[in-house]
Amino acid sequence: MTVFRLERYPYVCRMCLKPEQHRKMTSLDTEDESFEGCATFEEFLATMSFQVEEEKRHLFPRSICPQCKDLLQMFGRFHTKVRHVHLFMNALVELRDLNTVPMQELFHTKPESVRTMLAELDLCHKDDCQAKDLIDEFPLFQIAKLPATMEQNGVDEVAEVKEKEVDLQCCEEIKEFEEPEEETFFAEECPPEELAGLVNEIVCQVELSEERVPEQESTVDDEFRWECLDDSDEEVKIPTKKKLRQQRQKEASKI
Repeated sequence: MTVFRLERYPYVCRMCLKPEQHRKMTSLDTEDESFEGCATFEEFLATMSFQVEEEKRHLFPRSICPQCKDLLQMFGRFHTKVRHVHLFMNALVELRDLNTVPMQELFHTKPESVRTMLAELDLCHKDDCQAKDLIDEFPLFQIAKLPATMEQNGVDEVAEVKEKEVDLQCCEEIKEFEEPEEETFFAEECPPEELAGLVNEIVCQVELSEERVPEQESTVDDEFRWECLDDSDEEVKIPTKKKLRQQRQKEASKI
């Protein structure tokens, strides 16, 4: 028993490869109006696949069955319709450039095909429409308001705007980093002497507040120490409240 059913090849249908049915097959040399220009089945198949070499034609099937014939005719009509639609769209594009020749030639060389296409697509309310009718109405179409050529300007402008936004945001962040608020202090930029004087003022303010409000307990410890390390890792000692009082008493006694 054979594996493949190809014993009768090439005497089979060109499409489905089934054995030929006597008196029901159609020769590939037959012309059909479904194909543009009334081409033959073989010529239409060549546009879909490839051109068979003349010396090898006898090694390929030379006919098609009724079912495949109907499919090819239907596909041929659809292929013709697609081609006419694209030719029509190209003529519209040329009208945008004030070139009326493609549209006039399309209606002149393929009048029935164009009218059939327009009727199937329901694009025209007139049976015997002419190229002049469409050319006169062209200014009403939206394509007439579009630019003749589309460049990358629109895309470049969007990219440029986004780039400017990113640059602006980066500049604001850098400015905020370089120009801190007035109340922000950096310990590494404050000299030890200036920091000691600042702490001394804070201690004096705390003492005054304690003298004015004796009934409230002080939240400041009797002895505390702040350390500030600069580049030389030098330790800065802050005078305590007790030492400040002793220093003031000595100054008073000298007077």
